[in-house]
Amino acid sequence: MNSFIDLTFLSSFDWFSILFILIFVVQILMGFAKGWLKSILKLVVIVAAVGLAFAFFKPVGDMIYGTSLGGTLTDKFSSLMVAANDRAGAEMDKEALDNYLRAQNQTLPEFLHSLYATTPFPKAAYESLDKLVIANIDASAGSFTIAGVIAPAIAQEACLALGFGSVLLGSFIVLLIVSLIITGIVKKIKSKPGALSRILGGLVGAVYGFALCWVLGIVLNSIVGLGNEWGDAIAASTHVNDSSSWWGPAKWMMNIDVSAVTNWFTSLVR
Repeated sequence: MNSFIDLTFLSSFDWFSILFILIFVVQILMGFAKGWLKSILKLVVIVAAVGLAFAFFKPVGDMIYGTSLGGTLTDKFSSLMVAANDRAGAEMDKEALDNYLRAQNQTLPEFLHSLYATTPFPKAAYESLDKLVIANIDASAGSFTIAGVIAPAIAQEACLALGFGSVLLGSFIVLLIVSLIITGIVKKIKSKPGALSRILGGLVGAVYGFALCWVLGIVLNSIVGLGNEWGDAIAASTHVNDSSSWWGPAKWMMNIDVSAVTNWFTSLVR
């Protein structure tokens, strides 16, 4: 590895499974300690924040894309693709593209995926992006550049992701403040949760812990998909790409099929 940080320690042991277990156990214990009301309020805050993010991420993302950031991202992604393959920046029409693909013995998706890989775009969403890019190519009446077709689409997806994150964070902060006010009022009325409340709180904590681990699994998969040194170290540590019988919480959570969720999310954009 060429990183200035020695990642050998990271890939030599399944640290991430320990992290997943700690998150799950800590959330159960916190739920048990806080009781039913505080635990369910925390879960409601998360669910409501995610719901608001799904409801408003598109207009916020489109607004971000309309700023200078959208143009900057488009130019950045375009330059990355052209640097990797100068044909991405060459003017061509559909016939010229077909001739190039035949000469390279490549299918159009294979060619597109090789260009996506030069950007931070996650592999899980390649197929959904294919549909948009191929539709734009088919709709082209004249000449175009592949980078000019792909880069705006990826930039828009990135801005939509930023819109989702912005709405999620803002909603979470506001709703968290509201929940703290509610729990503060309840605390004055009733000092300690009862046994049943603690048990139910622990169950809610387990649900919350599983959700956190699932999200962490998605994040780790995204890093692995980048194919950099950190991704390689995480893959080696969790054995996520191994076909062996090795089992670990991290590998299990990271191998949960998220394609249905990804496809549903990206379908909202179209």
